[in-house]
Amino acid sequence: TGLRGPQEGRSRTVIHWNARVPASYRRSVRRGDTRGIIVLVQLWLAKKIDTRSGALYVLTQVAAGVVAALSVRWLFPAGAGAFAGYGVPRLSGTLTGTEALVVEALLTLFLVSAVFGTAVSPAGPKVGGFAIGLVLLFALLAGGPLTGAAVNPARAFGPALVAQEWHGHYVFWAGPLLGGAAAAVLWAGLLLPRSNGRKAGKRPDL
Repeated sequence: TGLRGPQEGRSRTVIHWNARVPASYRRSVRRGDTRGIIVLVQLWLAKKIDTRSGALYVLTQVAAGVVAALSVRWLFPAGAGAFAGYGVPRLSGTLTGTEALVVEALLTLFLVSAVFGTAVSPAGPKVGGFAIGLVLLFALLAGGPLTGAAVNPARAFGPALVAQEWHGHYVFWAGPLLGGAAAAVLWAGLLLPRSNGRKAGKRPDL
């Protein structure tokens, strides 16, 4: 504890990576996993998941983010939890709001592209969990000290609600939505094979 600036950002990034990647890989081998709200929305736009399942996933992820932040508040000493903002991703003071938004958008574009390229496209290599995990590692190392590399609104919303810390919160919604939408248009419009045999509403193998 007691870290400030880039050191704090790197420490939070390492903790974030250790918590997310093993679970990311385990979940990726199960049907129906969707790598966060933004990926979910883009899969819905590309007709790879049905509306009912998509809405259920969104509600579940938002609720899980709140419960996770509350767990940190209950389980850790008050000073430690408050210092870390119960996991709130924080924007670097060196970035403007627009720059932070662009960072989140780019990181999300890479992540959503990894999902489409390895888990959705039938022509892609069947290494979804590994490839997505590597992209997530890159996102956390590159963007962690800058924006916290949330790339998922649920990841930002739960801690922000518990900590009541909303500074720059719009970045964690607008950035991933823009980046995810760009990736979805790119893949659904240009890169995915046209005759892939998948029907709307069928969940991808992740």
